[in-house]
Parts: sequence; structure tokens; C-alpha cells
Amino acid sequence: MSKVMNIKLRQVELLYLAQAQFLSDAMQVFFGKHLLASGEDRVIALAAADVEDLGSALTQRLAAAGFDADYEPNAEGALLEDLIDKLRR
Repeated sequence: MSKVMNIKLRQVELLYLAQAQFLSDAMQVFFGKHLLASGEDRVIALAAADVEDLGSALTQRLAAAGFDADYEPNAEGALLEDLIDKLRR
């Protein structure tokens, strides 16, 4: 049986993940369904393998688009860092 991790996401995080073109269509739909289910923060359950895949995708996106010219996190980078931190708890 696969280990499951519960992660609390804010609506802005769910919206970002539902629209993230760098994620698979299935992941975008998954997060979109949770976004439509409630206007409040949401606790979602992800299988350990999905957590690992999502963390990898978020880390790659952070490296590609998450920093300004001074190597400080931009707005997207700050959101990505928060999401990555949530996956590591």
C-alpha cells in the first residue's frame, strides 16, 4: 500500500498548480477539482510517488523561472518555495 501525505494548500497555491503548464494534465485537473470544491484552504491527500514527482517539477520550475536578476526569489519563486517546503514536512 502506498504511503499518503496530507498537505494543506491555500487557494492561491491550488490555482497556481491547476494552471501550471509544467505539470501533467492529470495533476492540473486534480488540483483544479480541489479548487472548485471549496473557496477555503484545502487539505489534500497525495501518494508518496506523486509528492516526489510534484516536488521535482516544482524544483525545476523554481530553477528556471523563480529568481530575479539578483538571484532573489520573485513572486512565483516565493510561491514555489512555499509549496516545496510544504511537500518536505
